[in-house]
Amino acid sequence: MNYRLDAGVVKRVQSIMGQKHSIEQTLELFTVDPSDGVVILAGRALGGLHTPPFPPSMPALLTDLSDGMLADLQTVLGQVYPQTFEVLAAFTGPDGQLARKSLCLDELSAQHALDALLVPALGADTSLEAFQE
Repeated sequence: MNYRLDAGVVKRVQSIMGQKHSIEQTLELFTVDPSDGVVILAGRALGGLHTPPFPPSMPALLTDLSDGMLADLQTVLGQVYPQTFEVLAAFTGPDGQLARKSLCLDELSAQHALDALLVPALGADTSLEAFQE
């Protein structure tokens, strides 16, 4: 897959991620087409919040993750998503390549060295924005 993203957006997200892999590689790994809509946030943006700052009807890519914030992310996401909800994690494999794995939200706090997390859309009519339409 080839994505043509605005260079300013890619540059901004790469600096947020602070890691080896570009946002383009991460979206490709998760087979997400950015033209379909995806929220991209640094994981630290969820720190101290009670609920996620994005609509659950859209997928969200959380970047710039640290092991210490994963339990907090699990708590914040758990306010909207069920603990059995499947998310996708990106990590750097032993060969230095970006790899992915699926895990349930309730497994998030036990993970280590994740580069990014994709939270898929919960459903089409699950957000306030969808209700307002």
